[in-house]
Amino acid sequence: MPSTRSEKEAQELLESNHFFVEKISESDRRTADFFVSKNNDSYLIEVTEKEPANAFTQMIQTASKEGLGTLIRELNRNNRLDGIIKEKVDQLRTTDRESEFRLLWIAGLHGDADFLRDVLTQTLYGIAQLLVFHSTNLDVLNASPPTPRACFYYDYFSFYRLPDLDGVIFSAQGRKTLFVNPFGDKTSAFRKSEMHDLFKTIGTVADPDTIKDPSVLFLGLDVDRSDQRAKWEYIKKTYGILTSRMVESSFHGVLPF
Repeated sequence: MPSTRSEKEAQELLESNHFFVEKISESDRRTADFFVSKNNDSYLIEVTEKEPANAFTQMIQTASKEGLGTLIRELNRNNRLDGIIKEKVDQLRTTDRESEFRLLWIAGLHGDADFLRDVLTQTLYGIAQLLVFHSTNLDVLNASPPTPRACFYYDYFSFYRLPDLDGVIFSAQGRKTLFVNPFGDKTSAFRKSEMHDLFKTIGTVADPDTIKDPSVLFLGLDVDRSDQRAKWEYIKKTYGILTSRMVESSFHGVLPF
């Protein structure tokens, strides 16, 4: 039987969509939570639940006491979340059970789920928002101001060094997302899997390789992510544009009823 509410939610969702779900017995070492199968596909799934950030909880408490609570946070990849992802992948690796695919299921069953999902997206794919300058001439810039464009793989990102992790599922109340690892060892097969089809039906599938928007940028994998000049030069050479990194922020405001 599932032991946490996130495990229960995962099991109920999968079983309601005709997946066979087996809870893996606990042992003296940490392993995956579930063995899941449907037709010819099999999966090891590790489930973890992320609580709301302390800052979010404090904002709610402030709103309750003072009638208004606000919170501004920088939106960026998160080293701590990256560490949790790698730790959970180790659990998948040490599970003594054959399966075709390995998945991490992260639940954010709280009011801070949107921010957590945005941070997870940036952590998995290293996404940064860049301002594109159409000219260095001030008169031209006044007439045509800089425009933002998303750039994948701009920062260090979790998926690149985890080829045996096929995807990450993020579950929030009323919202489900499957993040595909485009650098996985079995990416092509996973895109044809029952799990992939499920999330195309009931939620959202995030997969950089399927993006058709020509405004989206991709930094080359051979570029040193710690070298800002090298990243700037790669974008300039590849796309013919001048860019500057934006600082992204997230704002929350709460009024108690």
